[in-house]
Amino acid sequence: MAATDTQERTLATVAGATEALTSADVAEALGMGRSTITKALSDLEREGRVTREPGGREGGRRLPDRWTVAAGDGKKGRATSPSGRLRPGQLRDAVLDFVCARPEEELSPTQVAKALDRSAGAVGNALTRLAEAGSVHQTSERPRRFTAATN
Repeated sequence: MAATDTQERTLATVAGATEALTSADVAEALGMGRSTITKALSDLEREGRVTREPGGREGGRRLPDRWTVAAGDGKKGRATSPSGRLRPGQLRDAVLDFVCARPEEELSPTQVAKALDRSAGAVGNALTRLAEAGSVHQTSERPRRFTAATN
């Protein structure tokens, strides 16, 4: 999904900061509404481009979350949630990128899983879904092998 101008401006503001920013800090810097910036930050977090640091509590008062640029390439990378798990869609994207980078090779789920340091079962499921969507081709049932789709 293409990033909106608001998301790109929000990301640039967070990236240019020397410390983690609150949504209010970003909104003030851009002269925009806090709700607009909060939505942009949430969308960027889903894409793995920014990371939320929960604000926690001080007494009975909730402290604001703080935002930083995610580690990795800033788009798909291996940005993870605090638990170390990939965010929704990140494994599928990483599998697709890996297969597409090797258009001449027939790859098994195990080969892709080892390269990405992920579960072979999860990678196999991602490859099956990508094949159903037409993003990759399944060339063999047993053993399962996949190649990049040629469009």
